[in-house]
Amino acid sequence: MNDGIGRYYWHLFLPVISGILVGAVISNRIAGRMEMVAQVRIGLGITFGIATLRVLLHLLFADVPIPLQQALLVVAAIGAQTAFPVLTLRMLDLFPAARGTAASAQSFVALLVTAFTLGIVAPNVLSRLEWVAYASLAFAALASLCWYLSRRWHKPVAGPAVAS
Repeated sequence: MNDGIGRYYWHLFLPVISGILVGAVISNRIAGRMEMVAQVRIGLGITFGIATLRVLLHLLFADVPIPLQQALLVVAAIGAQTAFPVLTLRMLDLFPAARGTAASAQSFVALLVTAFTLGIVAPNVLSRLEWVAYASLAFAALASLCWYLSRRWHKPVAGPAVAS
């Protein structure tokens, strides 16, 4: 990155990593004390809400202060990391007889999404922070949609399964 963007990468990296670490601690603390569905809803709600707030701030103000944007990134990462462990466990529970395969598939998909985000999305949005906010909102909306659809398609079965 010869245009100077790389110099400031840590301004985005540190808040996100800090939020992920704090979110992991919070997720660990509330695990088993809260319904898993509620934990995901709270985590995705925080992430979606912060992404929406970031977009609104960029629409309303010409220059949103960097420290405010960094603080919002911390909170968004906390929300995402609050939901992520539960999402991983839920995915593994869908395939109880093939948990290893399911974990490998989940890792593969996560790597694909990360490669797409870092290789295609990030280079095209990092030049303007409002574009980063729009991309964040798009990804938060996509995650929320996927969660909603998974809840519709994979409703819990009432009672024990009967083998025929």
